[in-house]
Amino acid sequence: MALLAVVLWFTAGCQSPGTRPQGETAAYRDALRANAYRAVLVEPVVLGPPAAARLSPAEQAELGRALTAIVRQQCAARFALVTAPQPDALRLRTTVTDLHVASRALNLVTTAVAFVPLDMGAVALELEAVDSVTAERVAALAVRHRGRPLSSAGFRASFAPTGHIESGCAAGVAELLALLAPASPAAAPASFTLNPGT
Repeated sequence: MALLAVVLWFTAGCQSPGTRPQGETAAYRDALRANAYRAVLVEPVVLGPPAAARLSPAEQAELGRALTAIVRQQCAARFALVTAPQPDALRLRTTVTDLHVASRALNLVTTAVAFVPLDMGAVALELEAVDSVTAERVAALAVRHRGRPLSSAGFRASFAPTGHIESGCAAGVAELLALLAPASPAAAPASFTLNPGT
C-alpha cells in the first residue's frame, strides 16, 4: 500500500496543468459558411513553446509528423486533400499548446501494483479552419483530451509515450469536423460552448 501511495502521488505531480481536463471546450462556427467547402489544405501540426519544451528536437519532429498524418487521415474521410488554396477549400491549422507524455516505465509499475496504468498522456489543442483564399475564419476549437486507461484502446496507448496524445489529436480533429457538418441545424449555433473536454 505504501508503494501504491507513492505511485499515486508521483503520477498526480506529473500531470501538466495545461492539459488537465478542467474547464470547457471552446468552439466557434460560422453557420452560414461551414458547409460550403469540399476540400481542405492541411498545414503541418505546430507544437507551441510549452509543448515543444517537453520534448527533444528529434521528438518534436517525430510527433509533429505523426500528428500531421493523423489530421490528414481524419480530414480525408470528409474532404478532398489539396496542396494549394482554391475557392472551395479550407485551410486547417492545428497547434499543440501543451502536452503530457505518459511514462511507459511508470505505467508498467502501476499496472503491476494496481492493475491499471495511472500516468495518462494528455494534449491541449487549438484548431482553426479558415477559407484558404480569403483567410476568413470558418470554425475554431480549443480542446483538451486526457487518456483513459479503462478502455481497451486507452489501456494499450498507456504504454506508448505519445499514444494518448495521438488519440487526443484524432478526437480533437473529429470534433472540429463535426462543427463543419453538425447533425442538425440546432446542434451547432454560430458561437457556443461544448461539454467539458475528456
